[in-house]
Amino acid sequence: MCLSQGLDEAHACHDAEPARGAQLLRQIDPGQLPVERRSSYAFLINHVLREKLSAWNKAPAKQQQLNSSPSRLPRQLGAAALAAGASGCRGFGVSARSA
Repeated sequence: MCLSQGLDEAHACHDAEPARGAQLLRQIDPGQLPVERRSSYAFLINHVLREKLSAWNKAPAKQQQLNSSPSRLPRQLGAAALAAGASGCRGFGVSARSA
């Protein structure tokens, strides 16, 4: 399976099968993804590992891999995600009541 295909599969199943989505995401080396797919990867790592599975301590290692990317956007996304996890942030300020 190619990396982009694995990312597509993780995206397709992450809501119904978050454990499977997480397994697929863990198999991906984000540094090997095409630059244009890395923002999707950063989102899914946070959404699936942190929000869906409450595995707040599992996402930072994958986000750190994005920080070594030569592209500025994934590096910024990785840094923001890493900082949110390190601070204990559990979302982006939108609750079910305020949404």
